[in-house]
Amino acid sequence: MDHLLIVDNPDNWPLKVPGVEVVAAKIREIAVAAKGQSKRADQIQEALHVFREVTLQSSRRAEQTGATVRELSEHAESLEQEIGRFRL
Repeated sequence: MDHLLIVDNPDNWPLKVPGVEVVAAKIREIAVAAKGQSKRADQIQEALHVFREVTLQSSRRAEQTGATVRELSEHAESLEQEIGRFRL
């Protein structure tokens, strides 16, 4: 594919500019790099979503564990009171 730019000059004859090939190649490189960066950005977003979900689950489990500990402590106190009645 020929990437030469043809422009009119004051004498009305076409002028070919060979540097356009280099620019076109750089634009293609930038497009490929941008596509790769976009894909990595999507992967980062997905990883952040997973991280948030795991953090939320951990927080819920910590709350549940705290509630269980409080409940078991209350049961232990109740059992201590019951056992205390049977001491000699």
